[in-house]
Amino acid sequence: MKHSRRPWVRLAVLAMFVLAALSTASAQSLHDKWFKVLVKADTCRVNPVTGKFSLNKFQFYVYVHLEYVAPDDAPRGALYSFEVWSKTPDGRWGRAHLFRGTSSLYSENFFPDMNLRLATEKGDTLRTYVTPRIVASPLSNSFTAGGEIYFGNDINGQHLYGWLTMTGQMVPRPKWAVG
Repeated sequence: MKHSRRPWVRLAVLAMFVLAALSTASAQSLHDKWFKVLVKADTCRVNPVTGKFSLNKFQFYVYVHLEYVAPDDAPRGALYSFEVWSKTPDGRWGRAHLFRGTSSLYSENFFPDMNLRLATEKGDTLRTYVTPRIVASPLSNSFTAGGEIYFGNDINGQHLYGWLTMTGQMVPRPKWAVG
């Protein structure tokens, strides 16, 4: 077998295969995927009596489950059902939030400006706008998001505002998940 005198041709072909292997999710590849996600929130608490602010940090886990629903109305993008599962005060996992979200027109693994309701195990709630980025590739199966907490309540009824980050990895379907 005769080798090409142009090594850049072989290098270009190799690069195409590597890029294809590393490409991010597309064409329903996020269907029926589970992610265990760490939520870190920095908030300001507003005392309803005095009006004074105090800082508070939260750190807790949620599970995110994605189900492909249909192609979006636009030429590209996809409609997904998002389930957010959090631990309840009695220690069980329960579905805290269910909604449908449309991916970006340009990338199925980017979901601009989603409105989420997150709950801690103690009963605090956070309402947030986040922008999730989901990478499903041979090297990384990750979930990242960041956003603002536009409203929340701690277990004492004090209002919460602030920001959060979400980072996680794809996991097998948890044993407690029904269905």
